[in-house]
Amino acid sequence: VPGLAETMAHSDPAVRLATIQTLGLLGTPGALTVVDKAIDDPDRNVRLAAVRAAGTRGYKGALRRVEAVVLGKTLKDMDLTEKMAFFEAYSAIAGVNAVKPLTTILLERGLFRMKERPEVRACAAMALGRIKAPEAREVLQQALEDKELVVRNAVNRALREAGR
Repeated sequence: VPGLAETMAHSDPAVRLATIQTLGLLGTPGALTVVDKAIDDPDRNVRLAAVRAAGTRGYKGALRRVEAVVLGKTLKDMDLTEKMAFFEAYSAIAGVNAVKPLTTILLERGLFRMKERPEVRACAAMALGRIKAPEAREVLQQALEDKELVVRNAVNRALREAGR
């Protein structure tokens, strides 16, 4: 792991990507610590691999970085694939503790507060569907009649997948 960690300073994103993929497969605490740091990598593919590895492993050490992206302002600069990866990782790492923040994103807000864009709300719905808890299912039920088609579709899909 220490030798692989040194390659994260390499200028070629392909080398860093291969390193993250390898460390994700290893899954040791030391490997996942390096993966966690790569969540902030400037290269999109490296970030995606890192957040997916952290989420797949349920690595709690990555919660702070993943949560900062999901609940922060950097989402607007990401494409849909990357947004979805961060939301999926967030639900996998935080579990039931993610229900309240995801509910805030999914459900429409009051008159004076801006609501999230539909694709972000759809990501929140899919993330809630991955949380196997009655609270998450209740929130999804509340969003079934959303005005936005993309959100309704995501809610229906999340409910179908959660029902398995």
